[in-house]
Amino acid sequence: MTTIRDVALAQPPSAHAPDGSGRQNPNEREQPVTPLQPLHILDGHTARVYRLASIPNNNLFVSGSWDGNCRVWSAKDGEVVGKKMVHGKSVYAIVVSRDGKTMASGGSDGRIVVWDLESREKIIEWKTPSNIMALSLAMSQDSRTLASGHNNGTVMLWSASTGDHIAGPYKLHDDISLVWLPNSGQLISASRDKTIKYWDTSNDSLLIATSHGHSVYALAISSDGNLLASASWDGTTRLWNTSTHKQIDDPPLHILQGHTGQIWRLASIPDSNLFVTGSGDGSCRVWNAKDGGEVGKEMIHGEWVNGIVVSQDGKTMASGGNDGRIVVWSLESREKVVEWKTPSNVCYWSSHFRMTCGRSGVAIIPPFKAHDDGIWSLVWLPNGQLISASRDNTIKYWDTSNGSPLIATSHGHTDAVFALAISSNGKLLASTSRDRTARLWNTSTHEQIGAALQHPTFLLSVALSSDGRYLAAAGQDHEVYIWNLEDIEEVAKIIAEKVCPGYYKNKIRC
Repeated sequence: MTTIRDVALAQPPSAHAPDGSGRQNPNEREQPVTPLQPLHILDGHTARVYRLASIPNNNLFVSGSWDGNCRVWSAKDGEVVGKKMVHGKSVYAIVVSRDGKTMASGGSDGRIVVWDLESREKIIEWKTPSNIMALSLAMSQDSRTLASGHNNGTVMLWSASTGDHIAGPYKLHDDISLVWLPNSGQLISASRDKTIKYWDTSNDSLLIATSHGHSVYALAISSDGNLLASASWDGTTRLWNTSTHKQIDDPPLHILQGHTGQIWRLASIPDSNLFVTGSGDGSCRVWNAKDGGEVGKEMIHGEWVNGIVVSQDGKTMASGGNDGRIVVWSLESREKVVEWKTPSNVCYWSSHFRMTCGRSGVAIIPPFKAHDDGIWSLVWLPNGQLISASRDNTIKYWDTSNGSPLIATSHGHTDAVFALAISSNGKLLASTSRDRTARLWNTSTHEQIGAALQHPTFLLSVALSSDGRYLAAAGQDHEVYIWNLEDIEEVAKIIAEKVCPGYYKNKIRC
């Protein structure tokens, strides 16, 4: 079993300067620290843990490994729940149903296994034709249908409850993007082969194959399911009517042209017929699916846009790029929204952001330099703050409501930050890094909670249990680590009281 040999304590309560720079008082002496062991080290796997997922509505995690096994773990006591689920050879994909009752595993041996997560027993297992490798799994919204994607470019459909073969194999494309059409049983695929294909999963038939003209890299469905948007290497976004599973006209209903570079990101805006695109030309654009027109002016990010995220209320979005910059936008005005100190009066309020007035009515504020290197992860907090993680080893908090876009810079990781996860109540942030640690952060104070949770290898994935009590992380080794978050916080309080008496009683501020 691999064990933790040394853990560095997180910095005392002042983990970053008030200006958010992350710099500490140079006269502060480093305090002795006490290692904090993880609550559990789950060492049942004998090869790399490649997949990790939480099971809804409980404190259980499921792991899939290249040792050919899947295991369910209790975060509370660190024990395996039920026997291990022996898939066979390397497990490349796992998917858990929305009700948490079943899961499926797919692997390099071409086998797919559906499991009962209560008994840990197989419901059914089968081999795919010619034992083609299963690289991806997806559940339909009603959890009744399982789609498996394979390394030969085919997709097959199965009953998630019985394992019965429903349809396929569909020879879709060499490289596949898949979306389910809500409440229809139809599957839509797109590929570098320049086509979009509609599949009727009820009768094992290809409904129509349409030509996009160039390689298709992204698909998005409108919230009502009536429109499909496709984004292509040729810089165009095309909109398609999904009610007949084919184009309304030839050419399509609309071809949205405006980008001068490849479109890499595409997202629908909730409760509307609007889509937003992000492109290699350094801009983002919002499109009206009804008339094909661009809504407002283009949103100029700068350099290559490789990430966009839209808030759940559809009022704001953020773009991230290879240049390490983040831009927050109002999706109502298509204006950049950042907080900065200005003598102007506030002239626009949203639930989370504000803009300032200038001579033209609204100040056009330059985008802020978020990081010195590429941005790997963006997450929203329920209060509207945006959190970013980067290859520059930092985590940054952004808000536009109090006079400065940069709220805080959290330092601690010593290498690229790979992944972020937010607790369901938004109070805790978990991060994993190439520095072989997982860290827990208080999203209100932006400070690290407790010790850095060390791991012998790179940590590639992180999950927080649905009740926010446990953190699980897995990496390149054979183990899943689980920590009790209450223990981490308690140890942090004890040590902080020794270093800075009265801190947690709000009496003394160090």
